[in-house]
Amino acid sequence: AASAAVSAAAPSAAAIPDQGARQQQLVKTTPARSSFGTSWLSLLRDAWKPEALRGNWSPVHEECTDLHASVVAGAIPMDFPCGHFVQNGPNPRWVRPNAGYHPFEGDGMLHSVEFVREASSSDHAGGGGGGAGASASAGACGRTGIGVSGRSHDKCSVRYSNRWVRTAKWLAEDLVQQPLASGFFDGNVVRLGANALMNTSALLGGLPRLLSGAGSVAGGGSGTANTSVVQHAGKVLALQEGSKPIVVTLPHMDTEGPLQQSQSFTAHPKVCPVTKELMWFSYGNPAGLIYGVWDSDGHPVHQTVIPLPHSVMVHDIAVTRHHTVILDCPLELAPDLAKGEGPVHLNKDVPMRFGIMPRYGNGSDVRWYEVPGPGQMCFHVMNAYECSSGEIVVIGCAQPDVSIGDMNVQHSHMERLTEWRIDPRMDRVTERIVSNVPCDFPRVNEQLVGLPFRFGYAAAFDPNNQGTNVPKFIGITKHDVDSAVTQLWTPGEAIYVGEPVYVPRVGANPANEDDGYVLVHAHDERRKMSEIIILDAHNFGAGRLPVCRIELPRRVPYGFHVNWISTEA
Repeated sequence: AASAAVSAAAPSAAAIPDQGARQQQLVKTTPARSSFGTSWLSLLRDAWKPEALRGNWSPVHEECTDLHASVVAGAIPMDFPCGHFVQNGPNPRWVRPNAGYHPFEGDGMLHSVEFVREASSSDHAGGGGGGAGASASAGACGRTGIGVSGRSHDKCSVRYSNRWVRTAKWLAEDLVQQPLASGFFDGNVVRLGANALMNTSALLGGLPRLLSGAGSVAGGGSGTANTSVVQHAGKVLALQEGSKPIVVTLPHMDTEGPLQQSQSFTAHPKVCPVTKELMWFSYGNPAGLIYGVWDSDGHPVHQTVIPLPHSVMVHDIAVTRHHTVILDCPLELAPDLAKGEGPVHLNKDVPMRFGIMPRYGNGSDVRWYEVPGPGQMCFHVMNAYECSSGEIVVIGCAQPDVSIGDMNVQHSHMERLTEWRIDPRMDRVTERIVSNVPCDFPRVNEQLVGLPFRFGYAAAFDPNNQGTNVPKFIGITKHDVDSAVTQLWTPGEAIYVGEPVYVPRVGANPANEDDGYVLVHAHDERRKMSEIIILDAHNFGAGRLPVCRIELPRRVPYGFHVNWISTEA
């Protein structure tokens, strides 16, 4: 596939790109020999496709660069910062028509919505001087703002780009121009076996091409890199469960390749806002959970193995200012034939546990605390912190059962934001429901990760979305974890949203943790239009209009996780 020439590094805060100097481009990726492999989805009615490829879960087949996005309601706030709002999610390039499909197997695609200040003539009038006026105009993205009328001065330009992450799988299928790993996540055993044979046949048939391009494929990195995106030590990393981080460059998200000094780890490492250290972990090792720490420059400085009594999926951990909290939920990675359970199942006879260890501790330093009651699963943590009493508080989304095949839709209505208070002195865990609104993808102000906090945000499940194989979120919640009060904002009928992210405004008061905005993707299924919505985090609630709605020039499929990558100083 053709690709645009882009900068090899992310823009620095001191040199925010001038969008006027960029050329708007549309880069199309199409098979060299046949377009059937990627176009058959567009030829079929939704009812004839696998459910996870219908509607806005259907992939897009074009890569775009710097397409203009339009404000359609409200205005970009004057104190909204410059940066990139990036979503990662599954966007399969090759799917065999007779194969089953699960979003977990889709190729990772990054969608970036970039907020950049366009320099006006007044910015150049003073010879690039360093006076107060020049400093102010170079700060917030929407310093003067863009209104519905389109009037603008030192305006914030919004641009949309997207890229597939070039993994080894993506590169190999690009060489042979057909799927090599289609349908490997399928509950239909006959279809699973048939596609395994066809994948093997395609691999053998494409071997000459693969051998000729072995160097590029081998350097692509394993997995699909389709789950999350984080920034650390000046690098932007596309992540997936059990694979090495893949480095991509901003502003156009071109793939550099796997981070060589890194181990494989999951999609949810944590970055300490105080020390800038990154804590990572990986499961599936027979010896136990592997845990490590990188320093603020991205260098590995600590690694240990934490023994576990069983093989379980550990999708997320929590960190505090001085400790790391391991979530040992009994989502076992082994079939239980006696109970008729498949290879991934929640063993409710085994209690959930929290393991507390110093940030630089070893496996032998972990102290374990059982949660009373049947085993449960927490896929995503909102935050954790240390109390002056010595207690450690963890808040996350808990569910009493798991169904991987339908991405937990079957049990989504039972998912609750839950607080666990771990008391080392009394050797006990107490549990409290923070919100009865079923939700997931919880987030906080990133400057408070591991620290005491009050407000968190999450995506609220659609209670009417039952009996399907893909989740839908009808709105965004703001949780006051102190008072256990939840406010729910909804965008309207047939409009669904993704994971929210908190963005502090330029000049935000550190004492006010909600002094900023909530940014979220939205898709109107009637109009088939995708938007970015900016909400006021402080003045948040039902019935409140968004501060701004930005219509995107291309449809953005539903994804997994998002992040805000600031280009402010």
